[in-house]
Amino acid sequence: MECKSMKRIILVILMGIFSVIYGCGKNTSDDKVASAPRALVEVARAEPGSIFEHLHVTGSFMVVRDQKIKSPIAGKILNVYVLEGDNVKKGDAIATLISKESDAIITGAKQLLQIAQTEKEKQDARKALRLAEETASKINVAAPFSGIVNTRFVSEGEYISEGTDIAEVIDLRTAYFLADVPVEDLPKLKIGQRVVLSVPGLQGDIADGSVAAFSPSADPNSQTIKVRITLYRTHGLIKSGTFGTADILVGEHVGTLVVPKPAVYHDDELNKYFVVKIQGDTLALLTPVDVGVSDTLHVEIKSGLKP
Repeated sequence: MECKSMKRIILVILMGIFSVIYGCGKNTSDDKVASAPRALVEVARAEPGSIFEHLHVTGSFMVVRDQKIKSPIAGKILNVYVLEGDNVKKGDAIATLISKESDAIITGAKQLLQIAQTEKEKQDARKALRLAEETASKINVAAPFSGIVNTRFVSEGEYISEGTDIAEVIDLRTAYFLADVPVEDLPKLKIGQRVVLSVPGLQGDIADGSVAAFSPSADPNSQTIKVRITLYRTHGLIKSGTFGTADILVGEHVGTLVVPKPAVYHDDELNKYFVVKIQGDTLALLTPVDVGVSDTLHVEIKSGLKP
């Protein structure tokens, strides 16, 4: 068998000794084992404790109130007053546009001023330019409701056609997460359970929430139930339809046997879990165990060990 190094805290945190016990040791003579260098170990007790059970599921962020602001005319973007992530109130200016016709007139007046030679030609060109600028058809585009600028689509100086998207404003108060929960996990869920949400590729949690409602029927193909999660705190921009993950706190196991997470070794070939426990002063035994729930630090041992 290929030599497997544990290099983990088991019940004994061993470095290198597992290869003697479980792998290479099977074909190693007693003399070689006796002469093998001693491994540094760190001992950890298996003790009763508490551990939280989490359910990890995937889904999508959704926003009920989400509107793209479109240009009412064809023309040029003179100013854009917002960036992505900015808070806006209803009526706040998002951008200023000038119509295609007015922009053409102003451009023509500027060209006349550039080619004017006599003083009278220059004066006439300046008057024409001033008149064109004063009478130009300009339009301010405003936020339709209070919210956050989720996306900005245009830049200053850009020429756009009628109906072009300028910005997207969302009301985060209407945001929620729609999770796909396997049917067999549904009995673990209750209204009000705490949820932490994240987006793959983004550092940190994106939102906190709680379980709010369940779909009355399951998807016959995926055998999942839609679960609505209300968001009560967000830590970043949320785009409707963005894929995410939900970590739902579904319970706490009290008085159960727990060990440090690095103390548990999973054999992929056998699909079994093991720990190494000390017997006496020097004997280390590879011990199969049945595991339960786990968190970032500990693993629940359901059988195979005693406190």
